[in-house]
Amino acid sequence: MESLISGIILIGFSSILFITSLIILELKRNKLKKLKAEKQYLNKKINIWYMLILFLFTPSLLIVNIVLFTFAIINKDSSDFEVYKLIFNIFYMIYTIYILITLLIGQKLYKVMYIVKKEGVYYFLDNHQIISSSITAINNTLRRDTLIIVYLINNQTDTYSLKYNWKLKDWFNEN
Repeated sequence: MESLISGIILIGFSSILFITSLIILELKRNKLKKLKAEKQYLNKKINIWYMLILFLFTPSLLIVNIVLFTFAIINKDSSDFEVYKLIFNIFYMIYTIYILITLLIGQKLYKVMYIVKKEGVYYFLDNHQIISSSITAINNTLRRDTLIIVYLINNQTDTYSLKYNWKLKDWFNEN
């Protein structure tokens, strides 16, 4: 019984963390959308995956976990209670790991999901801003997994790394 309670607590904590992260990301997206952008870049593939994760995968896993928890509680006096508890434990661990992986990978990918250029300044979802005239180089790594923007700020060179996408590199080179 303790593992069921700890499982539902962990599911609740993971869900709150995930929902908080999504709310913050949506607030940032809406803030960028309100800007009167000269140009904007939307990575459609990442945006589609974001919507699938947000509206399909995560709610489905959460519903499965809640149903399994309820089923295990209803059948706590049954001889198969240990089996139900084991199934619930497996699914809540899968859900928790899924949420953590989604948050970790999402931190890397959401920076390239939506970028806005307004009055010569690039605005990113992680609140980073780069003045387009200060950009000295836009390069990618040899394996083409990272796009590196080299720019000057206060007469010092700084870099900003993004997940590589050839359309994004072309978009930066056009501007």
